[in-house]
Amino acid sequence: MQPGDLAVRKSYERPMLRSLTSNQAALFLVGYAHIGDRGAKELLELLFPKPTDPQPPSARQHQHF
Repeated sequence: MQPGDLAVRKSYERPMLRSLTSNQAALFLVGYAHIGDRGAKELLELLFPKPTDPQPPSARQHQHF
């Protein structure tokens, strides 16, 4: 370490606890999943499962109401 490096170092800042809205939390989760965080992707799939379609598209076209 050079003597001049001490002047450049940042001082310690205490971490702050911030409350997030549900929309902000969802955006953070989507952002982490987008950059490749496997845990975030798994949590996203648990919270927002893909809808399942019980009938194939071809069966839906032939139904008459």
